[in-house]
Amino acid sequence: MKICFSYILFLISVISIHGQVDLRVIPDKRDLSIDQELKLTVVLEIQGNDFNIQSPLQMPDLSKFNILTTGSENNTDLNIRTKTIVFQVLLQPKQTGRIKVGSVLYTANNKIYKTEPFDVYVTNATKKAIVKPSIANEMYLNLEVKDKTIYKNQPTIAVLKAYSKNFDNFRNVSKIKFPKNGDVNFHQISFAKSDIEQDEDSNMSSQVIGVFLITTSESGEIKIPSVSATVRNNSSSAVLRSRKVTLNVKKLPGKAPENYRNAVGNFNVDMSTTVEENNLVGKPINLNVKVSGEGNLHTMDLPKLAESPEYSFFAPKITYNVKNSKKGSAGNIVLNYIIIPKTTGKIILKTEDFSYFDPEKKAYKNLPSDTLSFASLTSDELNDTKTAIEKVNEYTTNVLSTVHTPKIIAQQLQIPKAHELNYKIILGNLALLCGLLFLIFKYRDKKRKKVSFAKNIKAAPVENIAEAEARLIKDKPFDFASEISYLEVLNHNQDFTTFFTSFENFQKDLEIYSERKSDLTFNNYLIQNKGAKFAEDFRNLIHEFSMEKYTPVHDPENINVIFNKLKNIISEIKE
Repeated sequence: MKICFSYILFLISVISIHGQVDLRVIPDKRDLSIDQELKLTVVLEIQGNDFNIQSPLQMPDLSKFNILTTGSENNTDLNIRTKTIVFQVLLQPKQTGRIKVGSVLYTANNKIYKTEPFDVYVTNATKKAIVKPSIANEMYLNLEVKDKTIYKNQPTIAVLKAYSKNFDNFRNVSKIKFPKNGDVNFHQISFAKSDIEQDEDSNMSSQVIGVFLITTSESGEIKIPSVSATVRNNSSSAVLRSRKVTLNVKKLPGKAPENYRNAVGNFNVDMSTTVEENNLVGKPINLNVKVSGEGNLHTMDLPKLAESPEYSFFAPKITYNVKNSKKGSAGNIVLNYIIIPKTTGKIILKTEDFSYFDPEKKAYKNLPSDTLSFASLTSDELNDTKTAIEKVNEYTTNVLSTVHTPKIIAQQLQIPKAHELNYKIILGNLALLCGLLFLIFKYRDKKRKKVSFAKNIKAAPVENIAEAEARLIKDKPFDFASEISYLEVLNHNQDFTTFFTSFENFQKDLEIYSERKSDLTFNNYLIQNKGAKFAEDFRNLIHEFSMEKYTPVHDPENINVIFNKLKNIISEIKE
């Protein structure tokens, strides 16, 4: 009886243990195409705590599939002592036809549990029309404003960036346009493209394609209009627009001064001129009014020269020497005026009253008018102020500068106003005169000897004046140093009319120099000896001289720049 009872308990325990493990595989589909994915879900349920797990889940041979991803989840219910393991794998078939998926194995308590194998059927992929992605979906623009809380007329920097995952799109961006009407004023600073930056987190690349200076004369919440750009590729083109940005524009505090216009920042105004203490009535004078500082230099109303019946002036030539800064634009603006005195006596030049708003101190600041004065005289009054030596020296200088002679560096001697005579200058002039007389005497004596000698020999062919002049010019040695020194003196004295005339003669001498040395034009001579780029640089320099020559108002600083370029090029030619 006991043996029978023990056998029955053994059978019940075996049945109980067999029912404590549930292992199954659930495919999401059995029929699929080769471009589709197959998801297999393996579910293992274990009841009880007395299981001796001898191996993990063993997957079948999946070599005919690409394993895209896997994942698992464990759940345990303590009340009924049930542990559930869910394992998923995402597959993509490598071939078409019938593919057999084998059993999943699991070993516990010396017993192997397995699932039933099954078949999946893989067909060819259906052909679909290829839809090329729109370039507008691959790229977008963003306008990044540095400071969104500003005062009226206070500038702020805006940077236009392009974002894309495709590097090729950045090369195809063009035609950047910003709104020119409305409450917001755009001032273009640069359309130069920066280096491409890569964001590792978002896998997105960005590039700066434009920088602007933004101001507005309104207050409150102002929306910045969109900036647009065109992007093209081989198949399509699209116009991209940046999102709108809102500015918080504050009103200017308090009551503004009467002479306040729209300047916001920190500025200074001063005047300068090259006029002498005494000036001739009706003779033009150069006057520079410089506005320097930091703020809305590009959009502010500039202080002008005050009008007066004592003089007249033309509209100024405005030169901007500004660069970007954290507060807008920094640098200076020069207004170059041509002043013509109309009356005699003391003439006072002054600027208009000017004031600006300082956003850091949150207050207005008045700048006093800057003034300059000089004496305006008639020609007789101006001659009476000169000494006899000054008159002689001025006359000698005028004669030497007008007579067509080899380049002589004639610099007007500045005689200090004094009652004593400068005997060194007088003796020097007498020595020069004696030297000229001696040369004339020697020349005539030599000529007489040639005439007497010519009587005894056969007469040489007669040479006319044009041929003699051409021969002398061809045989004349070319002195680069003297030519450059002469031009440098004229530039220093700001005798620009003679300067540009002498430069044209210098060009002709260069042509003669190249023909005599290599029987080539000067341009071909430079190409042969210095290269095409060097010749192109020299042609550009000639163009800059021509532009400056016919400018109504000559800029001494610009002339200095192009003259220094000339000296550098000539020094390389001499080498």
